[in-house]
Amino acid sequence: MVAGLDEVAKRAEKIEEREEAKRRAGGKMDANVAALVDDTGARWKRRTNIFLGTVLAVVLIGGGLMMYFANRRVVDVREGNAEARRMLTELSLRAGRLALPAGDTLTAASAKRQLLEQIAADLKRIRDDMKPRPGSPGKFAPPSPQLQKERDWLEKMEMLRDAWGQPLAFEVVGGDTLKITAIGKASGKSAPPEPVTVRLRGTRQPPGKSSLPPEKGGQ
Repeated sequence: MVAGLDEVAKRAEKIEEREEAKRRAGGKMDANVAALVDDTGARWKRRTNIFLGTVLAVVLIGGGLMMYFANRRVVDVREGNAEARRMLTELSLRAGRLALPAGDTLTAASAKRQLLEQIAADLKRIRDDMKPRPGSPGKFAPPSPQLQKERDWLEKMEMLRDAWGQPLAFEVVGGDTLKITAIGKASGKSAPPEPVTVRLRGTRQPPGKSSLPPEKGGQ
């Protein structure tokens, strides 16, 4: 009952405000003022704001989905796994050229760092070859397709990820062997690539340990 009385009092106040605004306007009342002092106008204002907000949200979500599907890359499982195998093969060849300083300990992080340094150096060389030569006579010729392919491949390798964006895993096995694994994807048409292992040059056994098998004692 108290709530009902409060509602009646609020309506009376709004009516008084509307009548006061009408008197000030010389008997005429502005539609905007009426909407502000009337419950019906307030409800319509809220509904209009909700409608506009909903429309804006739908437009933003729809635009985002269109951009996503337009830029989404669908990778064939066989092509993705073949690309991962090629990347593992090249990384294993590069790892075979690594040499750790004497006394240094091989870790996955140190091996990965050296591989990235190799890739960055080759990438810089190719980018320099693609730049126009200063003072060269005649019109500058665009880079050859082969150089562009090499640049694109090295930029992809520099990410150390497979075709689906999954990071390659680096692991040290036995203290001197680097193991690189690509997750890939499995399907009835293709299997994920096998990991590659490379024994690095220049690695040494920890002090006090020998790589030779123990001698058998005689009687």
